[in-house]
Amino acid sequence: MLAGLVVESTGHPYEHRAYRVPDLADAGVYPSGPYPTDAEWSGDGATVAIGRDGHSSDPDVYLYDRGATSPRYVVDFHPDQNLWRGTLLVDRAGTRAWAVTTDV
Repeated sequence: MLAGLVVESTGHPYEHRAYRVPDLADAGVYPSGPYPTDAEWSGDGATVAIGRDGHSSDPDVYLYDRGATSPRYVVDFHPDQNLWRGTLLVDRAGTRAWAVTTDV
């Protein structure tokens, strides 16, 4: 969670919704497709990385500039790998992301 902003990463409608804290006012949507599983802000708050369960041919991790509706960068894992929930990390500048995957 970035100070003053939280991004959910669960279930339907297959997107990562952002909310302002403390009133939980709508702060935008980061599209991801089916099965959102993780979200993490860069240290400077300019980038959000969102992850999804990779049971399709769509990318597994998306990096968005804050407030953008199109990703700046996407990562697609090997078809037999999925993002392990809660393992997505982003560096302070929002230029690198790390994730742990599972091998199915």
